[in-house]
Amino acid sequence: MSVEQHPETSPRSPAVKLRAHIQFEGKSEYLPQFLAEAPPEDTEAPTVRYDYQATYSEFDRVSFWDNRHGVDVTAQGILQLTAQGKDPKTFIEQCVVTLKYPLTTFDPPTHSELRDRALRCVRDLFDARTMHKPAAEDDTK
Repeated sequence: MSVEQHPETSPRSPAVKLRAHIQFEGKSEYLPQFLAEAPPEDTEAPTVRYDYQATYSEFDRVSFWDNRHGVDVTAQGILQLTAQGKDPKTFIEQCVVTLKYPLTTFDPPTHSELRDRALRCVRDLFDARTMHKPAAEDDTK
């Protein structure tokens, strides 16, 4: 039995927090950690809407040499950032978790466990995005 994740991620605590009015319905452990709730009276804070979804695709590879069953779980997170007086910006991250196992395996991970791993991967991808430093500006002027 094997479980693969693409891309590979590792949970990290982001160094930067974005204070925003967050619109999100779901489990808090799937919300990117770089987001922090702004106080209601902060009218300058941007608004962030975060949604996620997961889809499942099962496959069988049955031959004389190889009898395997598999599941692909594709999770996608959509983060829309709206700041006063600016056009909204949309960011999308996606992660695929693939489980392959012989038909004789008795206790493979459940769809819920695979979905959880994929959604945490998406969260970690958004957090990793905040870890990257912006490209240096041309200072040869």
